[in-house]
Parts: sequence; C-alpha cells; structure tokens
Amino acid sequence: MTNRRTPEQWQALIKQQGESELTVTAFCRKHKLAISCFYTHKAKLKQSSSFAQAVVTAEPAKPIVVQSSVIKLETKVGDVIFPASISPKIIIAVIRGLQS
Repeated sequence: MTNRRTPEQWQALIKQQGESELTVTAFCRKHKLAISCFYTHKAKLKQSSSFAQAVVTAEPAKPIVVQSSVIKLETKVGDVIFPASISPKIIIAVIRGLQS
C-alpha cells in the first residue's frame, strides 16, 4: 500500500530538506522518499505558490539633511536654488552660463 501525503506534508518535507544540510538524494534516502516524487511535488508547490519570496536586508537609515538657508536665483526660465554653503565661484559660473 502506498503512503499518500498531503500537499501540506510535502511542503513540510521540502522545507525540512532545505533547512537540512543533506542533499536531496541523501534526504530522500533517509526519509524513504522517491527522488522523482520529491522533485515532482517541489515543482507543483513552486507553481501553486502565489507569493514571491522577499529578502529583507537591514540597511542603516540615511540621515536627512535639512538646509535652512539657501540662495535663490530668479531667472526668466525659472528659479535656481543653491545651498548657502555653495562656493561663490559656482554661482558665478552658473550666472555666466545663463547669460550665454
């Protein structure tokens, strides 16, 4: 008589194999599973899954830089805003570029 497993049981077995350090062959041998059945059910579960696996990585939060003082240059085309700490040479170069 064959031992029928539910999809939930196959899912648990597949998860268990993934968490073990055993190869599929060694795992199937240990649990008396046919390798072809293991791969068949693994493929079925992969197809029936409606969720994509997501990987969450912890990255440090990037600081938000708030600049309270700015230099605003109003032109006919639009406004150009510079941080107050910008070099005057850069502002002069921008103005010259806008004049040409």
